[in-house]
Parts: sequence; structure tokens; C-alpha cells
Amino acid sequence: MGQPINLDADLAQAFKARDLNKVAALRLLVAATHNEKIAKGHELSNEEIIAVLKKEAKKRSESIAMYQKADRKDLADKEMAELQVIKVYLPAQMSELEVREVIAKMKAEGMLGSDFGANMKAAMAKLKGQADGGLIASLIKEML
Repeated sequence: MGQPINLDADLAQAFKARDLNKVAALRLLVAATHNEKIAKGHELSNEEIIAVLKKEAKKRSESIAMYQKADRKDLADKEMAELQVIKVYLPAQMSELEVREVIAKMKAEGMLGSDFGANMKAAMAKLKGQADGGLIASLIKEML
């Protein structure tokens, strides 16, 4: 990965720009990374920060689904705004077609067998953070 992720600097910039939605989202992200830093006992690498951001993005996605199901558009919109801020810091995800091609290639090369768990482990290692685990699981079930 290129340059380091600096949430603190982006928070200061958003604060100066008076972008209140971005400030609120970045404060949550700074707190989450700070808590992870304390838990691990060392400064976080970019990969560790991205892992925290992915966890926060997943929380937002789950909350959006719950709020939409409960017909709470106001809360869903707030979570969506936070998710958009988080996505700026996450690496680009592969499309379904690209993931499908990788899994098909793995199958053709004999890297995938009949054990779903082993197949998931191999595919997750190969796609390492480039695709959603749910998408990978559904494609493996469909293709094998």
C-alpha cells in the first residue's frame, strides 16, 4: 500500500472545512483505531488500520440493513454517510465477475476440492481483502 493512512490529519482538515458529517464519522474511526492500538500495544500498520476500517464498515452495513428493515430512514441515512467516509480509506473491492474468474481459475488449477471450509480458506487467502467474504462464499457454493 502506498502512503500511510492518517485519520487524525483528515479529521483536522474536515473540522477546518466545517464538514460536520465527515467530522463525526472520522471521530468514530479515530476512536476505533485508538482502541485497537491500545489493545495491540503498538502503533498500527496500514494493514491493521484497514482491518479496523473493514470491521467498522461491516458494522455500518449491518446497521443500515436493520434500520431499513425497521423503516428508520433517518438512522439508515446517517449510517450510510459514515459508510461512505469509511469506503474512502478502504482498498477497491473486486467485482463479482472478477471474483468469479479467480475462483474458476483456482478450480481449473485443482486448488479447490469438495470441502467448503478448505475452499473458503484457500479463496480468502488468494483474494486477501479484495472481495467480500459473503460474495466469495456464495460463489464457491454456486460454482462447486
